[in-house]
Amino acid sequence: MAKLFITYDNALDMRIAPELYHKMLVVGGTKQIYETGCQFQNEGIDLRHNPEFTTCEFYMAYADYHNLLEITEKMVSGMVKHITGSYKVSYHPDGP
Repeated sequence: MAKLFITYDNALDMRIAPELYHKMLVVGGTKQIYETGCQFQNEGIDLRHNPEFTTCEFYMAYADYHNLLEITEKMVSGMVKHITGSYKVSYHPDGP
């Protein structure tokens, strides 16, 4: 019985927060939804404030935290491998 709500960013003149649409797809029978994209907060934009950030979201029917841990680990390790060419990353706490 929930009604769809629209979140709108006045400064950017666009709709924001697509999470509800993703959840509706899962409830409607889609088993998995993935999205990586820019998100905007409706806080205005000025020289000191940029309300944009990037998220990676996924919604899964019948998933538990074990599934989420496995997907997150594969995603992060896959990005590290793709970017650096290895699963090992040098870390220097005081800089390079």
